[in-house]
Formats: sequence, C-alpha cells, structure tokens
Amino acid sequence: MQSISRGQWQRVERVVDSALGLPTAERTAYLDAACDEPWLRAAADEWLRACDDAEHFLHTPLGDAGALLDAAPHDAEALAPGTRIGPFAVVRELGRGGMGTVYLAERADGQFEQTVALKLIRRGMDTPEARRRFLTERQILARLNHPHIAGLVDGGVSDDGRLWFAMEYVDGTPITRHADDRALGIDARLRLFRDAADAVGHAHRSLVVHRDLKPSNVLVTADGVVKLLDFGIARLLGGDVAPADEPVTRTGVRLLTPEYAAPEQVRGEGVTTVTDVYALGALLYELLTGRRAQPLDRLTPGEMERVVCEVDPPPPSRVAPELVRARLRGDLDAIVLRAMHKDPARRYASADALVEDLRRFAVGLPVQARRDSVGYRAGKFVRRHRVAVAMGAFAGLALVGGLAATLWEARAARREAATANAVTGFVVGLFEQSDPHAARGRDVTVKDLVARGRQRLDTALVAEPEVRGRLLDVLGTIHVNLLQFATADTLLGQSAALARRLYGPRHPAVAKRLTDWARALASAQQPARADSVLREALTIDRATLAPDDPEIARTLSIRGELAFDGGRFAPAESLYRAALHIDSTRLGRGDLRLADDLDGAGMAAKEGGAYDRAEASYEQALAIRRATLGPDDPKTLATLSLVLQVKEARGEYRSAERVARDLLARSRRVYPPAHTQVVSAMNGLTVQLRHLGKLAEAESINAQAIALYRTRFPPDHPWMIAPLNVRATLQLERGNFAAAESGFRQVGAIAAKSFGPTDVYTLHSLVNRAAAVRLEGRLADAELLARRAVAEMRAAFGERSLETASAESVLGDVLRDAARPAAADSAYRAMLTVRRALLGPRAPATSDAALSLADVLVDEGRPADAAALAREARAAYAPRDVPDDTTLRRAARVLGAALAASGNRTEAEPLLVEAERAWATDTNTSWRTHRSRDEAARRLAAFRAKR
Repeated sequence: MQSISRGQWQRVERVVDSALGLPTAERTAYLDAACDEPWLRAAADEWLRACDDAEHFLHTPLGDAGALLDAAPHDAEALAPGTRIGPFAVVRELGRGGMGTVYLAERADGQFEQTVALKLIRRGMDTPEARRRFLTERQILARLNHPHIAGLVDGGVSDDGRLWFAMEYVDGTPITRHADDRALGIDARLRLFRDAADAVGHAHRSLVVHRDLKPSNVLVTADGVVKLLDFGIARLLGGDVAPADEPVTRTGVRLLTPEYAAPEQVRGEGVTTVTDVYALGALLYELLTGRRAQPLDRLTPGEMERVVCEVDPPPPSRVAPELVRARLRGDLDAIVLRAMHKDPARRYASADALVEDLRRFAVGLPVQARRDSVGYRAGKFVRRHRVAVAMGAFAGLALVGGLAATLWEARAARREAATANAVTGFVVGLFEQSDPHAARGRDVTVKDLVARGRQRLDTALVAEPEVRGRLLDVLGTIHVNLLQFATADTLLGQSAALARRLYGPRHPAVAKRLTDWARALASAQQPARADSVLREALTIDRATLAPDDPEIARTLSIRGELAFDGGRFAPAESLYRAALHIDSTRLGRGDLRLADDLDGAGMAAKEGGAYDRAEASYEQALAIRRATLGPDDPKTLATLSLVLQVKEARGEYRSAERVARDLLARSRRVYPPAHTQVVSAMNGLTVQLRHLGKLAEAESINAQAIALYRTRFPPDHPWMIAPLNVRATLQLERGNFAAAESGFRQVGAIAAKSFGPTDVYTLHSLVNRAAAVRLEGRLADAELLARRAVAEMRAAFGERSLETASAESVLGDVLRDAARPAAADSAYRAMLTVRRALLGPRAPATSDAALSLADVLVDEGRPADAAALAREARAAYAPRDVPDDTTLRRAARVLGAALAASGNRTEAEPLLVEAERAWATDTNTSWRTHRSRDEAARRLAAFRAKR
C-alpha cells in the first residue's frame, strides 16, 4: 500500500485540473499520455469520478490521497463488533472520512456505562501529515468544553499502533433536516442556529477555527439539543500549529464543502474566524429558506470558485417559501448577507457578533447589519414601543420609518416591483407633508401624520389592493396604540373585508387580518365583538392549517388574553395552555412563543388563586427567556416582575423583596435612570418594603421615583399615577391620613382625566380615599365614599369581581367602626364569597376576608361561627418565608377572642398571648402595626380581667 508525498499530490492536482478543462471524450487520451505511473493514474481517475458525481464530491470531501490507493475493500477493514480499542468495545461502524473511520462503541472496562463515537485512523493513512492532523483534531477537542460541542472523552494508541480518540456520541439529525421534519417556524430555527453559533463562538474564543461548518456537522437531538461535530480539518490559531505542519489541508477544495466555504478558503488563502462566520451565514441561509445559498451542482472546480468568489447569493426572502418571505425580508436578509459578504472585512467580526445581531432582531431592536438610518431605527422604535408612542407626540419621521419598514413587508412577491414603487410614492408623500416648510413651521406629530396617511388612503393605491390592505392593517394598528379605537375599528374592518375579496373567505391571510381586528376590538372594550371575530379567524385557521399550526396557537393565545381581560380566568388559562400545547409540539423548547404562552397561563392562574401553578409557569418562562435572550433582556425582566407579583400575592414578602431588588438592579443596567421600567421596578420594591414595615427606605425610594418622573412628565401625566399612589399609601402607613386622602384624590383626578371615570385606577382611588377618610374618623363621609365605590365597581366590573370585593372590604371596615356589626357582616360576607370563588380558600386575601368576618361575628355574639372561620384561615394560610406574618398573628388574636367568648379559656389564652407577644416585638412603625399591637394587648388584658 503506497502513501503519497506532498510533491506527488501536487502532480495529481495538476493532471486533474488539466483534465477538467477538456471535453469528457478527450480525457482518456490525455490521461494515458500524462500519467506515466500507475499510482498517478489511479489517483487522477478516482478524483475525476468524484467530480462527475457532483453530489458525492460536494458532500463527501476526498481527504488524503492515500485513501484513493487503498486497494482493500471497506468491509475488509471494518472492525468486527466487540473489537477492543482501549477501554471501549466496538458496536458498529458509523461512517468514514478520508483519514479515519468512526465507530459506535461502548465502555467495556466495567468502570461505568458509556456510549461514545470512536474515531480510529485508517490503515495506510498514518503518514506524518495525517498523524499530525489527527492529533491536532484530538488536541482541539480537548480544549473545547461547551454544552453544544460534542466533547472529547478519551484517546490513545490501539494495539496495532493506530491513533484513536473517543468523543461524545450524538444521536441526532442535521439541523436543516431536524427543522424541516418538525416544520419549525422561523423563531425556532433561529434558536437552534443561535445555539450552534454560540458553540462556534466558544471555539473561536479557544483559538479554534472549524473550517467545515455545514448541516451534517451540526446535529440536533430528538429533544432539541444542538451539537457541533467534526473538527477534522479545524486549525488552531495563535501558533499551536505551524503552516508547514498542515500541508494537506492547504490544497483547497478537497478538504472543504464548497457550498459553505468562504471565498478565501476556496482561493487557498489564510483562514480566520470570519471564515467560519461565512459558513454560518450559508448555514443560516439554508435553514431559513430550505435552499442552499449557492447551489454548485455539476460545476467544475473553476466554475465553483468563480461562483463562490464573485457571485452574490440572492436575498433569502427572494427564494424562501411564500409564507415566510415577509418575515425574512429586511433584517434577516441583511443579517444573512452580511455574514456571507465576499469581503471578509465586511462580515461580522465574530460569531458572537452574529449571535448578538440575531438577539437584537428577536427583541425588535435595530440590527447592526442594516444601515443605521434614522428612519430604520425609528421604525423599530414604533414597533417596540407602540403604547409609549401613543402617549405623546413623536417626530413625524418616526412614523415614516415605521410605515416604510412595514410596507416593505406587505409586498406580494409576484408584484414586487410595482408594489415597491407604489409604497415608495405613498411614504414619500407623507414625508413631504412632514417637511417644516409644508407644515408652515408647525411640529408634525404622529397623530398628524397618521391622519394624513388615512386621508390619502381614501384615494391612493386603488389599483394596488394588496398594498392598500396591508396599509389599512398597519394604520389601524397604529390607531389602536393612539387610543383612537373607533377609527381603528373602521380601518381594520376594511382591511379584513379587502382580504376576503382578494383571497376568498377561507384563507390564512384573512384570518390574520381578523385577528388584528379582534385585538383592536378588545382594546376598545368590546369583548363580545372581539370574541366573535376571533372565533371566525380560528374557524378559518382550523380549516386551512394543520391542527397544530402555530398560527392556531396564536389565535388561541389572543382569545386567552380576551378572556383574561374579561375576568374569566379559568377559561383564559385553558386557552393559553391549549396554545402552549401546540407550540410545545411544533416549536423548539427554547422558542420565545412558549414563554409568552407560559406568561399568559401564569397570569390567569394567579388571578384565579392558583399561585403554585402560576409561579411554576413563570419560572419556566423565565428560564426560556434567560437562556434565549439573556438575564437582563427587557422581556426577561418583564417575566421576573410577574414572579415578583405572585410572591407578593402569596404573602411571601421577604422573598418578594429579594426579587424586587434584583429586578431593580437589572433594570438600572438596561434602561436610562428615568425610564418607566426603572421607576416601575422602584415602585415594586417600595411596595414590598411597605409590607415589611421598612418605611424609611420605602419613602426614600418613592421620593426618587417621583423626582425622576417629574423630569420627564407633567404633573398630571398617566405615568405619575403609580408612584403618587405609592406615596399616598406610605402616608397612610405613617398615620398621615389627611395627606393620604389628598394623595388618593390627586391620583383619582389624573386617572379620570386620562382613562375616564369608570376606569379601574379611578375607582380604586375612590376605594383608597374611603379608607383614608375612615381612619381620619369621618365615618359618615367614609360610608358615602365606600358605598359609591361599591356601586360603581359593580356597574363597571360586576358584582362577583375582585374590584367590587375590595370596595366591600372597606365598606365593612367603616360599618364595623360605626358599631353596625350586622351591616358590616353583610359587606364582609359578600367580599369573602367572591374571594373564595375567584382566588380559592388558601389565598392570603381570602384568609384576610375570613378574619374580618370572624371579628364581626364575635361582636355579634356568634363566637362559634367566628372560631370556625378563624381556624380555617389559620390552617389555610401557610406562608413559606414569613414566619411572623401579620395574617397569622391576626388569626391567633381572632381565634383566641372567639374561643374566649365561647368560654374555652384554656385554648384561648395561649393564642392571645402568642398574638400579643408577636405584635409587641414587631419593630414595624406603621399605624397598622400600632393599632394591631393595641388591639392584641386590649384583648389579652380583657381576657385576664375576667379571671
């Protein structure tokens, strides 16, 4: 068996290159003349056969030339099952490369069970160059430790002197096939790709360039775990391997896969990390479109080199399936084409930079791949911050940018050029209207520009119904965010009607327009119409799409939102979990839509009193967002705030405080100091500190929050509601009841002006005012306010709502203070009935309601009934991290008083003593603590006085 030297291989290359330039019929005569030695003819014939079989040539690089001369058949060389290599026993052959054979093997030394992929250098391939390359691959794997790289397990020399190493065995399929087999959506495909690119980034940070990235080297397991394989032609940077040590790999095409090879690789030039970036771009292109960026079938090596080095691939959106073109057009086109730029200097500087741009795309931030124009960035801003834009005037250019980006998505592929011209004319016309001269010096607001766009739509684009329909949809959505619901209703209804005429009544595009319309109707507080439209959309989706299509999940999720907004928490949770079931089946485990479903299900479960289920859902969503977006991403922080809310609802104030501090610290890292998210996090921490009686710190943080907002907003701006409400609540805790009442009045005025007299913020401020006036001792005024609040809550939210229950609670407090226990009993009983039904018997708010009613029952002379309620509350309420919780103390005091009133002094006394001691040692400075301390001492003193 003969090995070939470097000089001999160069002779083979010269002969093959010349032969490929001849017509096929003339090659045999040329080879007869040019190949004066048998080994040269054998090598040239083998390579030329591979070139004629393009698929074999493109996907099975030939490797070292010695393999071409190996006369032994493959089966003769294959190791038999059970053959020992080091501590492993061969199970079966997995595959062959030019240099080695890979076997599935199992550890057989009795130490522990382990399955590996074992690579053994082939007989006849142990040339100095091949051995160096084999050892280099082993060295590379030894230095890489990453969850998405198949790592090195062991290595050594076999009994017959051949090098081997064992690596992690990956039972998976190529990333493109995995995505296609599961019909994954764009987001799920991007998640898989980010995992692969993360692994490449790790290799680069370890000074390793892979040099052969392609689908077959990026496998995905059945449960969605990505693994990067095959560092057989990788190289170490930084001097670990000198150029002279890798002559075989410098010959170009035979040690690479042309469709994924960068121009500098094909030309035989030096490779760097951006060479891998190019291959990642080609892989992403294929993953998103289902097609290779540059098919090279049946091309000669020279033609291949010209295409790879000189011909730009078309944008992915141009060749992708129709349904995903709009999603690819714009940012994803730009990201892929930047990664595949012919000039290495124009690509992303690293795999990490590519991943970061994809992360920015996922959260709606401007991507670095696109020109950083004001219009582009403004368009991104409008889509990310629709509500914020709606709250004030914005520069006219922002809307132009937002419309331009959306209009590009609206073009149908078959009429692309004509539609582009129409869209451009429409947007340019709006832009000209925003010119200061055309506007006569007046600032042009978002509302101005949108109104002009709506007016122009009445006459423009009549001959372009597809573009017109998309524009109607866009403008309708913008009107929703400007709180102009009537206009939005009209525009989105017209958009849906136009889609019916264009596509017929049963088309996914019609369902999409209907869904957007339903969102607007829900925002306009028209739940019945919204649900009707959503049902029609869902009927169309189910008739035209697969049962587990993600679009059906989207519609179910929106119906969940609608049910949630209507206070129907159990149906809302069911709808969200139905969407979650579909998305879990069709999308990857880390897809962000799963996190959205989990957030929705968690919110519905929380409002329904299922706190354990809610927290479990939030924690799952949080894990997905942290893994996919990072711990400080805005969406991750939004889910973290939901975790905070459920901990507060459970009465776990110490744990909630820790979460609130973490949320505030991360928000400050992400946002400017006066950003609404920072102030919201400050409010969240302040509330937990109030619960724990840390009033001084709470007041300090609240003062900072108000000061920050005052630098941004006028005194009566809606954003001022939350911090001002917190301030009034803190004043209440301090016993400054008159100041608190004034503060709640101010909050109510802002809410009524901003949202109307029946808005939940307006009515809650009325409830809070009644509480403050009651504590001032003005019981007649307090009763009037409380009864008004109950009536208005019932009218707005229904009798069986938590909002109405909160008003009943304050009314009961007022009536009890007025020594009218029977009337107080009625109010408290109504509150308890609602909370039991909506929150469940173990919720802290339900326990508080039960204890309020029990207190009144003692006053009414019904101690047995009072004791039963108090025992129920005491048993049900078991906070996890608040052993001195006020509800437990209150339960001890109420139960002790009820038992004492019924004559059970033996059981009553230790409970009354427990309550009195707990309150006496409490350092909380709030008026509530002082009052509870006095009440506990009074009850114990009265008990002892009766001895």
